[in-house]
Amino acid sequence: MMFHIKPMFSGKLYPSSFDLLDKEVVNCFLHAEGPGELPSHRKPKRIFGILSPYGNFQEIGHVCAWAYQQAAECAFPYVFVILGRKSDTGFSTYLFSGWQTPFGVVESDKEHGQRLLQAFPALKNETAPFDDCMEIETQLPFLQFAGRDKLQEIRIIPILVNSRDYDACQKLGEAIGELSEQCSLCVICSSNLFGEDVDGVLIEALKNIDGKKMKEIAGMKNIGEIAVFFEAMKSMFAPKGRLLHYSSQHAAMVF
Repeated sequence: MMFHIKPMFSGKLYPSSFDLLDKEVVNCFLHAEGPGELPSHRKPKRIFGILSPYGNFQEIGHVCAWAYQQAAECAFPYVFVILGRKSDTGFSTYLFSGWQTPFGVVESDKEHGQRLLQAFPALKNETAPFDDCMEIETQLPFLQFAGRDKLQEIRIIPILVNSRDYDACQKLGEAIGELSEQCSLCVICSSNLFGEDVDGVLIEALKNIDGKKMKEIAGMKNIGEIAVFFEAMKSMFAPKGRLLHYSSQHAAMVF
């Protein structure tokens, strides 16, 4: 029997108790540089994906809040595919069990995760890359807060990427796009940008779904998880991206 992944960063990057975490996330939404208000009621509109940073909630939480306000106010998908950066080379997912946070357990979607494994054999179902995974873990409290009206229904497919092989990233993105034809899904890209001039170019390429420019950036920077996200948005025929907030190397976008 596999046990749920325990939170490694609660008490470090965000509070470890339910009440304090709830207060922290609320403060992120009400932050002077955040949305300034809590999410309103859910509407039937669909979003295809969001870009959100990861890290210490006191530093980047207000940026995350911009992205998760969109998730909270849109139609609730069957599954969220969460993309993050892998420390070693390759593509990894974790479908053995769920993830524990102070807000409760988020279950992995084993059924549709297995379909991704079949569609993209380079993706490996393994535990080691997720033992200390800030990129995935720090998205979950925001996702649970945004989905608090559907808390028991939240399902995720976590995927970690570290690859400069753009063709491979494209294939995984297309596989995610094909999966969206079988079930409703939203892709969350957990990524910090570079804090350099390239950020503006990268954001414009994402906003305009500019494949040529994205490949140019991939030739200069390791943007594996962003490349997969980009190709998924393209494959899902998502509308042009919208920049919600940018601060230093932290951006919030919605598609």
